[in-house]
Amino acid sequence: MKRLALLLVFVASAAHADDRRYRALDASDMDALSRVLRKHVAFLSVTPKREGPLSPEPRSAYGAVIGPRRLVALAHLVKGADRVTVQGPQGKLTAKLALLDLERRVALLDTDAPLAKIGLVPAKPSTAAWKVDMELFALISTEGEAGVLHTVVTQTGELAEYEGHPRVDVVLNAGMPVFDDRAHLAGYSRVLAWDHDRHMIVPFAKVRAAQTSTTTRAPPPQRDKKPWWAR
Repeated sequence: MKRLALLLVFVASAAHADDRRYRALDASDMDALSRVLRKHVAFLSVTPKREGPLSPEPRSAYGAVIGPRRLVALAHLVKGADRVTVQGPQGKLTAKLALLDLERRVALLDTDAPLAKIGLVPAKPSTAAWKVDMELFALISTEGEAGVLHTVVTQTGELAEYEGHPRVDVVLNAGMPVFDDRAHLAGYSRVLAWDHDRHMIVPFAKVRAAQTSTTTRAPPPQRDKKPWWAR
């Protein structure tokens, strides 16, 4: 009976944690949200492939954990990578590129060991509908005691010129992931020095679309195995 009571308490606590909404004006909520997001967001050190006599400059990026060994990141920041090092709260792992979709700005990375080994766990994808004034949250940094940045949606991405990319009222760095008020992954910043709009977000729907278009292929045509003289 005691075990059953403990199990019910555990289930109720888990449900409460999943349903919790974080309030931007509550300092304790933001501290709690920071601790949650640090388990979902990784710092990426990207070493590009050498294309000439000079060694290329390494790049920095952020990735969001979406599977036991998988992260999603802004495609242009990991394009042409020779090596990607994933930094978590408890250490580092090496990752390789599993998918690169430059059109959708989606890159998937697979690590050589479970991400739980370095203190990272998958984030749940957000199911919230994009709307103006929707609240989003992002880590200021994965280092030190950096807190959470609060932003709101200014455009939902429905207009043709936005190509399905929502727009927010702040500029985020290096593909930083953004989360809804339940700490569910909503997308990540598409900001780049050359990009035409530094306030846009790559929504998680683009990640789903990239995975589907790459993993779902038409079956190869069936060849006639009869010898030519019998056809």
